[in-house]
Amino acid sequence: MEAETFNKTFWIETLQKLGYPLREERLDIETLKDEGVIPAHVSPVDVWRVYRDEYVEGAILQFSKLPPRSVCSQVARNWKSRRLIRPLLFFTDGKDSYAVIVPGEGTKVEEVKILWLHERLYRTDREVLESLRFPGREKLKEAYDTSFFPYEKVRDEFFEGYRELYEKTVSVLKESMGERASSYAQRFLGRLMFLYFLQRKGWLKGDRKYVDRIKNVRDFNRLCYEELAKGKSGMPLLDGSLFEREEYLTPELENKIEKKLEPIFLEAREFFNRYNFTVDESSPMEMEVCIDPLLLGTVLENLLSEKERKEKGTFYTPPSEIGFMCRKAIAACLGLKDKVVERNGKRELVDGLEEFLEELRKEKSEKKVREFREKLLSLRVMDPAVGSGGFLVIMMQTLIQLIHEAEATVGWKGDPEEYKKRILPNLCGFDIEPEAVEIAKLRLWLSLVMDQKEPEPLPNLDLNIMEIEDSLYLPKTQKYLDEFAETGLSEWINEFRKLNAEYLTEHTEERKKLLRKKMSELKRKIGEEMGVLEGLTIESLYPSKADIVVMNPPYVRQEQIPEGKKNLYVGIYSLDRTSDLYAYFMLRALQLVRKGGVVAIISSDKWLESGYGRTLQQKLLPHLRAVYGQRKRSFQADINTVITLLQRETGEEQIDFIYLDSYTGNTIKNHKSFKRSELKPGKWYYLRSPPIFEEVLLPRLTHKLKEFVEIKFGIKTGANEFFYMKDVSHLYEADRLANPQKFR
Repeated sequence: MEAETFNKTFWIETLQKLGYPLREERLDIETLKDEGVIPAHVSPVDVWRVYRDEYVEGAILQFSKLPPRSVCSQVARNWKSRRLIRPLLFFTDGKDSYAVIVPGEGTKVEEVKILWLHERLYRTDREVLESLRFPGREKLKEAYDTSFFPYEKVRDEFFEGYRELYEKTVSVLKESMGERASSYAQRFLGRLMFLYFLQRKGWLKGDRKYVDRIKNVRDFNRLCYEELAKGKSGMPLLDGSLFEREEYLTPELENKIEKKLEPIFLEAREFFNRYNFTVDESSPMEMEVCIDPLLLGTVLENLLSEKERKEKGTFYTPPSEIGFMCRKAIAACLGLKDKVVERNGKRELVDGLEEFLEELRKEKSEKKVREFREKLLSLRVMDPAVGSGGFLVIMMQTLIQLIHEAEATVGWKGDPEEYKKRILPNLCGFDIEPEAVEIAKLRLWLSLVMDQKEPEPLPNLDLNIMEIEDSLYLPKTQKYLDEFAETGLSEWINEFRKLNAEYLTEHTEERKKLLRKKMSELKRKIGEEMGVLEGLTIESLYPSKADIVVMNPPYVRQEQIPEGKKNLYVGIYSLDRTSDLYAYFMLRALQLVRKGGVVAIISSDKWLESGYGRTLQQKLLPHLRAVYGQRKRSFQADINTVITLLQRETGEEQIDFIYLDSYTGNTIKNHKSFKRSELKPGKWYYLRSPPIFEEVLLPRLTHKLKEFVEIKFGIKTGANEFFYMKDVSHLYEADRLANPQKFR
């Protein structure tokens, strides 16, 4: 099939078919640069305005070589903020193309939506182009903000189709594999999707249709276990555990399931062929309308079993909110402060990182840019409830985005592949769910592959992303490697760290086994000398404590915590017995960071006002920096969430409670600031309550109801199942996340 071209003519014809009244007019490139719309290092050949009304301006930007998506996104952001109009931009090099919009009111850019056209129009591409249909000048503004580039629609359709495939795969494997059916189904489909990304990169012998030429499941397995895992037959050596043969997979079992998987394999291939897989990765504020690693991660984590969602309190965190958390954590770690300012009668949050970048733009200091870049590349980040790895992936994206923005101030553009190689060893996470750990590693591998120019072996992430029995367990006798760095154990500790670093990039199976054996022996020796008979806890396996912890801890109510576990946690963390599970994670996170290290956690807001919150508040108060909330709910209808920013042994005296309209914007609905010495544990109603509540009503609430009347339970029949509605929301959580419209 001959490749299609997406040039200026294509866009003119497409917009005409969609009903736009076009008028071509060449725009002066130098004027656009002087306005700050087009960065100095970006050089289009021509810029044509093809449509304009009071609210929307459409233009085609022609290049000799299509710029990276991030550049196109930045031009679109600048277009809106500098020209004060919604941009409908088409970037083309005569062959491939990006279409970009920036929906929303005002000049504060919240999200960019992008469509990439390459080689051919996929079914979903045609649907997205149809969403641009001209509704008339009066309705164009509303359509632009609400229905152009329906990322959610593509996500919903893909999720529904993928879930059906996953359930079919588990069903046909259940008889032969039992409990392993779910994890194997996930790996089987995950490997196949990974091939589509490799195919898009051109790494499967340069054949863009290579997956279609795989005859059957046996050939597919040979490709994974032999050719990709070992770099045979002209294939890239990818290694890593993704393509390793499962230890339990005997020849007899493999033959048995191959026949059962045959129709599933063909159906899955047909399904994936409908979609445009991109090798460019979405960031929290850039949503590409296609299948990319970010969307893939969302789909995979929504497939985590019903049982896990119910028992482990797993909830999906939107990428934009994770991005907000990452920026706040990075800023605090670097000593950069946010500000609250009054503008046009409204309070706004001024981002400390953005202020610093603005200073760099003015100073153009290469020395400061180098220092800033090195600090970011050296940050060690941990997620002790890693789930599907979304927090670590978005942290890596955020770090690289900040580096690129800093470099742009002096005209530099570093290689994101090299930066990811520096950052990846510094990302650590652990979880009690083995399937989640596999997904996290898959997402990090995909993220690394996206920027590689030539195929390289995948790093071994076994010691960075680990499954553990209990994320909260901490022996009372625990000590840390850092405490022994200056003692006679320093030689062993340094050796352990060297072996750890070597293991990350070792790809010979024999050598990997030897390194694991040596590290296990060293771990035993160090543990004995430390007096830790129960072995080292997870943080001691890493070279040093984290600079930053970002996480969404499990949301499990205290009634659902097993009594034995509750006794253990209360003994370790000295919290009230009625504390929900996330409360223990907040204290655990502080143990994982160095002095001055930062913790950013999204959790229920119950700790601000509940009875058990007093004990937790008392323990967090010396480290508390800020608490953020937003009007939009993050998880589900019965959970209000907040983002808490902590800094271990912080020198800051000011504590802020900031209630935003949205984490993606900067409009403040409510703000309270306290000196640390003034804030006492109690009812912290400071986010959502209006001033009249705090000034008039709260001072009068000096008594509790039980001081006036005797409070008793009603008649207890014991028939709780009859009188209490069973919470079945977890059964439909994945459906709600995949298609929110159906649940309104």
